[in-house]
Amino acid sequence: MDPLLIRGLVVDRSIPVYSGDEALRHGVDRRQQDEWAVSSHRRYFVAEADDYFEFECFAVDSIDGGKGQPRTVTTDESPRAFTNLENFRL
Repeated sequence: MDPLLIRGLVVDRSIPVYSGDEALRHGVDRRQQDEWAVSSHRRYFVAEADDYFEFECFAVDSIDGGKGQPRTVTTDESPRAFTNLENFRL
């Protein structure tokens, strides 16, 4: 499912639209959102280096790694270590 199409249970609107409207309503501009996102990624990697998430992580085997090859996922793949404000300016 496309996360941009997920609707909120309470607001009956797509979550990205609702979030964008709320940001505008509270005076949070795009640059502030991008800065928060970059700092969030940095905080994640500091916590990961300190083994903060170790108790809740486990390896998942036999996920299709492309070309029909199995692989094992051992870390969260969403955070990006090299995220910076320039990356958000695509």
